[in-house]
Amino acid sequence: MTWRPDYPVTLPDGRLVCHTHGFVICGGCCVDYSFMEDTDTEDEDVDESDASDDTLSSEDMNEGPAGLVNTLRVGTGRLIPTKAIPPNDKATPHTKAISPVRRFIRQTDPATFLIYTDGSCLNNGEANAVAGCSFVFKPLVQAGGVNSCRFPLEREGPTGELHPQTSNRAELRAVIAALRFRYWPGEGFDRLVIATDSEYVVEGITSWIRGWLRRD
Repeated sequence: MTWRPDYPVTLPDGRLVCHTHGFVICGGCCVDYSFMEDTDTEDEDVDESDASDDTLSSEDMNEGPAGLVNTLRVGTGRLIPTKAIPPNDKATPHTKAISPVRRFIRQTDPATFLIYTDGSCLNNGEANAVAGCSFVFKPLVQAGGVNSCRFPLEREGPTGELHPQTSNRAELRAVIAALRFRYWPGEGFDRLVIATDSEYVVEGITSWIRGWLRRD
């Protein structure tokens, strides 16, 4: 494959970021647009609809600008999510453009948006189990565009301890990845709704988590 330098994308506030990852300083693309920066904020999102690859490795999901690693950590319980209740049984997310990005935004609340997450595991519960995670963070607006991320589940958990590959771990990890993918408040949102088919995730992060915290 022929290497080519990344070309920048201009955000609404005039800052430049790499097109592929949305970073001001990107070790993967070998670019540094910090000369345009007045602040140290480097997490602004950009539209990746023209990017060529929608597959991210587990290392990619944890790397920040210039290859800095965002260390995973055990939750503290300072913030416990609540179950999202749709305003009515016909309420569905719709696509709204926020130049230069698109998201699934609640029709009655432009500060609330939705991400779909999922995790699965082949041979779940067995010694040779292999799990993967994914999330969809925007509608697909053109063929070949990027609207999702997928990656294999790590063997190690947030504490560095080895854990079996399971579907429950994959479902939880997908949510963690979605939360860490971008600095969502930087796009004007103050509420993120996770759409998942996992009862373990929903009950775990809204109810059971209190008991988990008490038992450390």
